[in-house]
Amino acid sequence: MEIRKAKITDDFSQITTLIYNTDKYIYPYMFFNTKNWKEILIDMIKTKGTLFYYDNILLAVENEKIAGIVIFFNQNTYFSKDYSKWQNIDKNIDFTIKNYILPTISHKLYNSIYISNVCVNSEFRGQGISKKLLNHLFETYKDTNFELDVLSDNSIAINLYKSFNFTITGEIKGFNARYKRKPKVFNMKRNFLQKLNKNT
Repeated sequence: MEIRKAKITDDFSQITTLIYNTDKYIYPYMFFNTKNWKEILIDMIKTKGTLFYYDNILLAVENEKIAGIVIFFNQNTYFSKDYSKWQNIDKNIDFTIKNYILPTISHKLYNSIYISNVCVNSEFRGQGISKKLLNHLFETYKDTNFELDVLSDNSIAINLYKSFNFTITGEIKGFNARYKRKPKVFNMKRNFLQKLNKNT
């Protein structure tokens, strides 16, 4: 299995499905009324400055199948403020970009790498793909702090992150459709200095 950054020649349609399955609230709402959501998401993956730009995606690839993804970014990542190309397509896309994507970008970049999406293809579950992807990410950026947000009821993911020395540092209201109850989300951080102290 190969772990590497995504390339422009990769099959982005496989990546879109994994992004969609990352969160049970965000993307089902974002693309609820949009039949061509895959084409829109592929367009975002190709466009520099979006949260989904392919240069921000780490892949696990097996026999040309994308087994899993991690989307991450840091303070050096370029983000465009112009989402008008997609905001005009559907009100749900507009609402999600304004109330989730842009706010997430704006306050998660200080002194850490933010992990926004982790997902494994159902065909490859149980093979430790998430661990391989995260291991590669942490080895590549050794002297770096990491941060992520995870649904509080996702115990499998929480335990995985804890195994990599993440700790729960706060609780926030997650994203949901308008007027619906917001899910509870844990903010988790991995401080590389704490990791060094544990290993000495």
